[in-house]
Amino acid sequence: MSRRPKPVAPPGGHDWGGLYEGFTTAFGVPGLVMSGSFIGFGALAASSPFGLDHAILATITIWALPAQVIMVNMLKHGTPLLALALAVSLTSIRLMPMVVSLLPRARMQETPRWAEFLAAHFIAVTVWILAFLNFERIARPRRLPFIIGLGFTLMAGMIVMTAIGYALVHTLPTPAAAGLVFLTPSFFFLSLFAGARRRSDFAAIAAGVILGPIALQLAPGFDLMIAGLVGGTAAWAYGRRHDGAPDDE
Repeated sequence: MSRRPKPVAPPGGHDWGGLYEGFTTAFGVPGLVMSGSFIGFGALAASSPFGLDHAILATITIWALPAQVIMVNMLKHGTPLLALALAVSLTSIRLMPMVVSLLPRARMQETPRWAEFLAAHFIAVTVWILAFLNFERIARPRRLPFIIGLGFTLMAGMIVMTAIGYALVHTLPTPAAAGLVFLTPSFFFLSLFAGARRRSDFAAIAAGVILGPIALQLAPGFDLMIAGLVGGTAAWAYGRRHDGAPDDE
């Protein structure tokens, strides 16, 4: 039985014109959804011991809204710094599979290391979705610049939205701010269906819906990792059997 060859990045460098494609893609419905969510985060941060500078720094360095909200809530309740750092790290580790699944499809043999690290930092839920939805029409040399352009533009916009939300704290009730924060995960869930093409894609969504609540009860804090690993592996096995060979692109 022959083994499949290890994928090798195509020769050549990047076409940095893809930066502009990423910039323009940021101005759409996903960007508007993120804007609402980060306005909510800014308002939540203002109702806690967080200063505006800390809220903006959290947006730049963490760049994962659930982890940012957890950090604000834990600070509000006086959680020790070490426990807070551990909780934020465990919440953010869910992004690692997104990075692992996306960067190999954008890498070239002459990709500079700094560009990979920068793109990896920008890859969060919205960037991951938009990249996968647009990669089919974007030539491979333009993909990494696309991620960087998209991520940089969204981050710059969300810094502004965080500041706006912080300023609106007295006019935006806490329940409304929490509702705005929920916009991004809602958009992510609906976008999964928009990007699904194979039966295994839908199987992965179904597995996540079923296993997520179960894993939350069994292992809080590791629920996303468990549901993703078990459900994703099962969906992958189902896809190997029913969808044929996966796309190598």
